[in-house]
Amino acid sequence: MYIGVWDTSTSMFTLGAYLSGYEACYRMVHGMKGDPYLDQFTEWIYAKTGAPQGPLRLGPIIDECNGDQLLALKRFFEYLEVFDREVPYSERGPREG
Repeated sequence: MYIGVWDTSTSMFTLGAYLSGYEACYRMVHGMKGDPYLDQFTEWIYAKTGAPQGPLRLGPIIDECNGDQLLALKRFFEYLEVFDREVPYSERGPREG
């Protein structure tokens, strides 16, 4: 709903912009660096892909998909599902209400 429809106008950059906006609001409300869930997911992505740590949260996925924005967006959600299955909720970072 927030990142558009599944066509060529949708991209990882759209998702990245959405996540940046979400994190900015999260920091304003919670006074923290960022959402612990997203931080742990990012660490997991870098470990899963074997990519060297970099400045972009979604960089390893974009690289893995050779810059194909639509494929990378689909891969993001595939990875998110695997992350949710592999990392039990109790092991994830603390969530604040």
